[in-house]
Amino acid sequence: MGGTGHADYIINSYNTGNILQKNGSLPRRSACGIMHYTISSTKIINVYNIGEIVANSRQGIAYSKDGFTETYPTAYYKNDDGIKGGNFEDVEIGTGMLLANMKTNAFVSTLNSNLNNIKLEEIDAILKDYNLKSWKLGDNGYPILE
Repeated sequence: MGGTGHADYIINSYNTGNILQKNGSLPRRSACGIMHYTISSTKIINVYNIGEIVANSRQGIAYSKDGFTETYPTAYYKNDDGIKGGNFEDVEIGTGMLLANMKTNAFVSTLNSNLNNIKLEEIDAILKDYNLKSWKLGDNGYPILE
């Protein structure tokens, strides 16, 4: 979905594809990149990942380094295989869900309900004129943006 080496925003999006480790890259992969304690303005809001994370070390939402302890409760990831949201045992970065529960109208309702709490102009003034799309179940049974 993105890398978080700067003040990045990953808002109202999803990933369904595999996340692969490239030769020579860091041995950790996640849906939203690597978080650093120096990146206090990173926002990961209302996203989900159902893609397989293929690497030596796997995190569902983010790999944290340098003492980063932010959490993203509306960043959902598939944890059927026991994958954690992040690499610290005591910090649950995102919200793990069973894949079957992500293919429900209840999950679509949760994603749409989260939209009410996203104030783009408070995240960054440049986002004030953007409109967020709502969610619906797609033909494959997973939520997609309308």
